[in-house]
Amino acid sequence: MFPTYHLHDFQSAHALSGQIVIEHFEQLLHPATLQWPHRRSFYEILWLTEGTALNVVDYHETTIGPQTLFFVGPGQLHLLNHTARVKGYRIAFTENFLLQYVSQQDVVLRLAFLANSATNATLKLDEAARQELEPVLELLKQEVGRAELSAALLGHLLFILLNRIQRLITCPYSSRQDLASRLLVRRFRVLVEEHFRTPHNLSFYAEQLALTVHRVNEVCKYMTGKTAGDILRDRRLLEAKQQLVHSDTPIGQIAEDLGFQDFSYFSRQFKKSTQMSPAAYRRMMYEKYHLAAFSPLAEAGQLRVA
Repeated sequence: MFPTYHLHDFQSAHALSGQIVIEHFEQLLHPATLQWPHRRSFYEILWLTEGTALNVVDYHETTIGPQTLFFVGPGQLHLLNHTARVKGYRIAFTENFLLQYVSQQDVVLRLAFLANSATNATLKLDEAARQELEPVLELLKQEVGRAELSAALLGHLLFILLNRIQRLITCPYSSRQDLASRLLVRRFRVLVEEHFRTPHNLSFYAEQLALTVHRVNEVCKYMTGKTAGDILRDRRLLEAKQQLVHSDTPIGQIAEDLGFQDFSYFSRQFKKSTQMSPAAYRRMMYEKYHLAAFSPLAEAGQLRVA
């Protein structure tokens, strides 16, 4: 339904092919057949230094301005539109590249801002934050531009940058218990992403995590304000929204495919989430995104990036 692009699809002189790219917006070469919206198989941090842009990730719209970081994760549906005089950097990397230079995957899971929808997708940088991040970015730029670059050095510098971003976004963990809870929520979200299309109930996810349903719900509620059931339902509803906008599959079939055996329940939950029926949402979003946002060329004087 939506094309998925990989890091090697975006050509740059400042890259370790297929693993990490650090490039100015205006210098990155996009695939000739780039389609909007699309998904990526890699992580990306957009650092705007000038201009503004409307960033749409999984139908959540955010206007970003100068000295703002924006995070996009693998699998998210992405559109960057209505850009005006945009300048800045793109830091894109695969999880496999990062994992080569850390001892355990849990270390990566602690970087909560990398999780899809786990935290706010933006970070506004004040002067102190810029002084925290800019020296590391400069070292990354220097290394990735070398004729004989060091992949290990790039990996460790990237890990330093990500940890500094995490420190700016959240306060230090107050206890080991909070860290364990954060990791549990991340693992639950990973499982949901892998299995949400299959009509598993919460006991399936609890068994995978070697916990009770009550405990998984308790931790999710504490860390996110939502129960595990809410998180699972929201992911299925997000997929329903995408299929409503970008396919002609009958609404009842979409609901059934996503495990909503009761169509009236699906409609109630969908309306609760969007304040409109699935049919009304399909009409409204089709007009908004197909007729307006996805014109093949940006307006004169603007730059579309992503």
